[in-house]
Amino acid sequence: MYKVFKHCKIKNSNIINKRNVETGKNIIVPTKNIRNIGIIAHIDAGKTTCTERLLYLTGTTSSVGDVDDGNTVTDFMELERERGITIQSAAVTSFWHDHRINLIDTPGHVDFTLEVERCLRVLDGAVTVLDGSAGVQAQTLTVWKQANKFRLPCVFFINKMDKIGADYIKSMESIENKLGQRVCALIVPTFTESKLTGLVNLLERKSLDLTNQKATWIPITQNERFSDELLSGREELFSRIGDVNDGFANSLLSTKDLFNFPVDTAITALRKTTLDRSLAPVCIGTALRHSRSVESVLNMIVNFLPSPAEKDYHLPESDFCGLVFKIVHDKKRGQLSYMRIYKGELKQGSSVHNLNRDTIESGIKLFTPFSDDFQPAQKVTEGNIAVVSGLSTTITGDTLVGSKLTAKAAKSASKPAPEVEHHVNVLEGIDSPDPSFKGICY
Repeated sequence: MYKVFKHCKIKNSNIINKRNVETGKNIIVPTKNIRNIGIIAHIDAGKTTCTERLLYLTGTTSSVGDVDDGNTVTDFMELERERGITIQSAAVTSFWHDHRINLIDTPGHVDFTLEVERCLRVLDGAVTVLDGSAGVQAQTLTVWKQANKFRLPCVFFINKMDKIGADYIKSMESIENKLGQRVCALIVPTFTESKLTGLVNLLERKSLDLTNQKATWIPITQNERFSDELLSGREELFSRIGDVNDGFANSLLSTKDLFNFPVDTAITALRKTTLDRSLAPVCIGTALRHSRSVESVLNMIVNFLPSPAEKDYHLPESDFCGLVFKIVHDKKRGQLSYMRIYKGELKQGSSVHNLNRDTIESGIKLFTPFSDDFQPAQKVTEGNIAVVSGLSTTITGDTLVGSKLTAKAAKSASKPAPEVEHHVNVLEGIDSPDPSFKGICY
C-alpha cells in the first residue's frame, strides 16, 4: 500500500489507490484527451470536499476523505487539517473516460491568492464551486477576475444544495449579474415537501435519488414521473444554447421531439460556447452528502473544457518547452519545481536550457505529483504537469527549453556553457497580486 499521510491524527486515514496510480503512470493518452483543470471558489464553498469526491469517483483514492476528519488528500499539511482550510495548492492526476485529468485544488482564502494566480497561469480551464445558499461571494469575484485574466473557460458547480436556503436559480442569477457570465443549467433538482430528494440530468436523461447513499444515476423513460421535469428543463437549456449558437438553433427548430433530441449535438454546441466563454454550463449537487452528485463535474470537465491541443501558447522554437510555476521544499528530495510542459517531453536525467537565466540545468530527476506524494517518472509528455528536482538556478516563472547543445553541455560541465541558439519568445511569467493590506513604514 501507499504510505498513510503522516500528518493525519486518526487511524482510518485516506490512502491513495496504489493500483490505479501505478496503472496511470503507464498510460499515455493523446494530448486532445488531457485536461489541466483548477478548482476555484470562495472559502467554505466545499471546494476541497468536491475534490475529494472527484478523486474517489475516478478511483484515485480508495476511500472518501473528509475535511472535518482531517484525512483529505489535497489538504495534507498539518495546519490545513487543523484549521480545515486550504493554504497551498495541490496537484493530483486522475483518469475518467479515457481522459487524463491533471487537477489542482487551490486555496479559497484571499490571503493565499498568489497560490491561485500561479496555478491558473498554467491551467487550461477551471471549475468554479459555489455555495448554493450564498451564490457568488467576495472571494469568488477575486478568483473569477484571475480566471478572466488568463481567459480560462469555466464550468460551475453549485454545491450544498441540501442546505437550508439553497436556491440554484438565485445562484445562477448571481453568476450572471455579478460575474457577467451567461450560464445554463445541465441539472435540475427535485423536491418532496420542500426537501431535496433527487437530481435530473437534462443532457444524459438520467436521475439520481439523493435519499439513497448507494444510488447511482439511472436512465429516465418518457413514462416516468421525472419526464416532465426533463422536458421543461431541456426546453430552457436548449433555448439558452440556441441564443448564442445559430447552428444549434436551426437544429432545434427542425425537431419536434425534445426528449429524443441528440445528446451529441447539444454537447458539441455547448462545448463551443464554453470555449468561447459566451455560455457556461452549470451543475448542482451536494458533495458532502452524496458523492455521485459530483459525477457531473467530471463529465463537464471532459465534455466542455479545453485540451492543451486547443490552446495557442506562442511557444519558443524548440523541441521542448516548459514553465516553472511553483517551487517547494521537500525534506527528502530538497527543492522541487512544479513545471507545466507545453511542448515535447521531459525525460529522467535530461538537460534543459533556462531562457531567463541563460543557464544549462543538467541531470534532473523527474516525478509525477499526487498531492504530497511524488512518483518517479521516466518521462512526462506534452500537456502534463511534472515535478522536477535538481534545478539549481531556476526560479518561479522561468521558461525552460530543450536544445541540441544542452547534451554537449551536460557532458562537459567543467567547460564554459556553449552558446545556445537564439529563442525569440519567453513565456509570460507569474505576477504577484496586489496585497490585501498595505502598511505604512515610518
